[in-house]
Formats: sequence, C-alpha cells, structure tokens
Amino acid sequence: MTYPAHGVANYLLNKAAANGGLDSLQTLKLSYIADGCVLGILGKSLIEDDVEAWKYGPVIRRIYSGLPAGSTKVTSIANGEIAPLDGDVKAVVDDVFLKYGALSGVWLSSLTHREGTPWDLTWKRFGKNAIIPRELIQTHYRKILGGADIGANGL
Repeated sequence: MTYPAHGVANYLLNKAAANGGLDSLQTLKLSYIADGCVLGILGKSLIEDDVEAWKYGPVIRRIYSGLPAGSTKVTSIANGEIAPLDGDVKAVVDDVFLKYGALSGVWLSSLTHREGTPWDLTWKRFGKNAIIPRELIQTHYRKILGGADIGANGL
C-alpha cells in the first residue's frame, strides 16, 4: 500500500513532536529517505507521489507545497492526516527516523544530492524538475543499504 506523501510527512512530524517538530528541509528529506529505504528494503513504494529533481535536491511537491518557508519548526502539514503505517513499512520508517531524525536539514540535503545519487543522475540526464524514476531510487537504496556505512555513501 502506498500513502499520500503528506501523510508520511505527518507521520514523521508526529514522531518529532516531542522535540518541537522538524524544519521544512528535514521534513522533505526524511520523507524522501524513508521512501527510498522502503523501496530498497521492501521493494515497494511508500508514497504515491513522484519525487522531482529540483535545483537543491529531491523534492516531493505535495510536501513542499504544504510547508512554511524557512527553518521554522513544523508540526503538521496539509490536513494533518497521518499515514497509518504498520508492519515492515512502519519498522523501516521508524528506523529512518531513529537514525536520521535528529540530523539537520542541510546535512540530510547534502546526502541526498551527492554525485551518483538518483537526484544527481536525473538532474544531469533530464534536467530541472524532472521526475526521478522509482527504479533508480530503488536501485540506489538497495546498493547503499547493503553497505556497512550508509551515511558515507549518500542517501
């Protein structure tokens, strides 16, 4: 089952509520990383939305359009609906949050648009705002999740 991207973002924001929420960049990048990890580990998409290659990295438009500008802490977007994650999907998303939820949006962003990442390959091949193919995201995350140091390889 796939979920609306804003529901996944709200799931992550809900997990971060005790710490005051996440900033906009953290929300975007954690949602993307969670989708990539679910694709890489479980072989299925987490979100029903496309991921686009924007100038400063991968962006899920539905999440972006619901976020305030700047580094203001966010606690909910859109209608506040939280995706009802369960089973293996929930376990993967919870693990992503546990490992990366405290990292800055800038740091997460630097991981997601390094050379050789799905964003980089799509940006170079198709240009501005192109949809990043899910197969490319899945292949990338399968490769790095098999490695010993995920953070060093770029998410």
